[in-house]
Amino acid sequence: MRRHIRAILAAAAILAIPMAAQANDLPILPQAADQPRPAGTRAKLRVLDWAGMRAAVSYTFDDAQPSQSEHLDELLATGAPMTEYIVSSAMQTAPDFVSSWRKAGKAGWELGNHTGHHCPFGQACGGLARFDAASDIDAAERVITGTLKAPGVWTLAYPFGDTRWREATEPRVFLARGVQPGSVAPHGGDRYNLPVFPVAQGQVARDFDQGVDSARAQRHWLIFMFHSLRPTKADWFAGVETSDVVANVRRTQGLRDVWIGTLADVGAYWLGQQIVEAAVAKAANPDTPQTWRWAVPAHFPPGRMLRVRVDGGTLSQGGQDLPWDAHGFYTVALDAGELSWRP
Repeated sequence: MRRHIRAILAAAAILAIPMAAQANDLPILPQAADQPRPAGTRAKLRVLDWAGMRAAVSYTFDDAQPSQSEHLDELLATGAPMTEYIVSSAMQTAPDFVSSWRKAGKAGWELGNHTGHHCPFGQACGGLARFDAASDIDAAERVITGTLKAPGVWTLAYPFGDTRWREATEPRVFLARGVQPGSVAPHGGDRYNLPVFPVAQGQVARDFDQGVDSARAQRHWLIFMFHSLRPTKADWFAGVETSDVVANVRRTQGLRDVWIGTLADVGAYWLGQQIVEAAVAKAANPDTPQTWRWAVPAHFPPGRMLRVRVDGGTLSQGGQDLPWDAHGFYTVALDAGELSWRP
């Protein structure tokens, strides 16, 4: 019975590939759609880093600050999917909290968890009678999925970058963002303490451009961490001009070989790649017919896809052969939990 259910789910995942790939905003590759299907007889499966792009960039904003609401339309006008880390208690004092972040969510932004009250770890704040990390994370999730109507909460940003929140975080999301400087390589890395470009007060587009260029040269994933956006009367922390953020987004979009995605979208691809590659690496003989199997972790967002290549043969999931995309890849559904190959 369980095998039968898995087969049904796998088949459904394959049928949903075109819609899911579009919904998850996998990037459009810059090369022409003229690559022939590999005609060899070997597997040698490899996953395309960053869905076939040279690098990836995620724009994240902390706290659901008033200044971010003030400039939301300017950010939305870029069309770039971004990630807003919600402190849910902000709803009590910001009259446009619900309308702003519902609007962002409908536009394709990820609404991530930044806890209910953003307390220093171990200290009650914001009217809390006592500190409880798990309860405060859960409070924010209820607002994000209930009041703001987000489809789920996939990632979290630690308040003040304090990784003591990690114990309560790991059972609730599949990725967490820290505050230490750095970028993310395609393989390896700590999924519960992702590094960032920590935007400092007064930095300008040129600084952000240099960060993107460095990540692109390394073929890495760069995660921007923004706070206050100027001009504003609520310049709380690390304020930068909105025009400089927009200018960097526009320039990055113009590079064409850099994937701009939410933390959940890029992170799901990044982690999914490692999971599938680990399953393939266990194969005793990579050139005989076989099926690779894997399991995604708890709280992994559904409907995620990978782009893969083989030297030849046929790939299938749920009993259906996968079509070759002339941009140079096959699309694999992570939800299926298996992938078969034959010469």
